[in-house]
Parts: sequence; structure tokens; C-alpha cells
Amino acid sequence: NEWKFGMKCHIGVDAGSGLVHTMTVTAANTHDITQAAALIREDDEVVYGDAGYLGIQKRPEIACDEHLSSIDYRMNSRPGKLPHVSDNAIDWERYIENRKSSVRCKVEHAFRIVKCQFGYKKRCIAA
Repeated sequence: NEWKFGMKCHIGVDAGSGLVHTMTVTAANTHDITQAAALIREDDEVVYGDAGYLGIQKRPEIACDEHLSSIDYRMNSRPGKLPHVSDNAIDWERYIENRKSSVRCKVEHAFRIVKCQFGYKKRCIAA
């Protein structure tokens, strides 16, 4: 029965420069997809996200907005949903997921800076 209180930062990052352009802060129990509409800018044409953002096109705040519904959403699939292929076949679906992840890594870099350089990294205790 140990209680912990936390917060979660949701950020929008420019794919070209890697700079954070938008940030929202919520309680840790808030799902990522609820903040997605607030992170998208007016000039965004393509949005990348992890599997937590699957189904974003069906959300009412996205579907009812003309600009947000016209954006190309490229979300990573869940790893367990990818089909298995034989050893000699080219795994195109995993290749496509890898390309999406290479764009998304700019978001993870911003969180690395916060964790490592500002001292929010989990401490390792040597056994």
C-alpha cells in the first residue's frame, strides 16, 4: 500500500531541428493520447508517435478539426502485432517501423537531456 505521486511531460518536437516546440504537463496517470491535440502545431503535416498514440484519428478532438484530421499520422505498431517472417524473407513491416522510430528518437533525446543532465535519472545501486 505504498502511494507515489508523479507527473508526466508530453512534448512536441520538430523533426528537422530536434527542438521542443510544445509541452504539456499532466498527472502521471493521464494517458498520452489525451494531450496529442495540444501538441500539434498549425503548420504540421506529418505526425510521428509511439504505439500509445494508435487510434488518434478516431478521437473527437482530432476528427472534428479540419486541420488535425488532414494530418498524416505515422504511429509505430505494437511489436507483438507484427507478423513473423522466415529467415530468408525481407521483413518490410519491421523496416518501416524502424524508419518511423528513427524520426521519433528526437523526442527521446529531449527526455534523455532532462533525465541525465538535470539529475532525474534513476540511480543504480551496486550489489
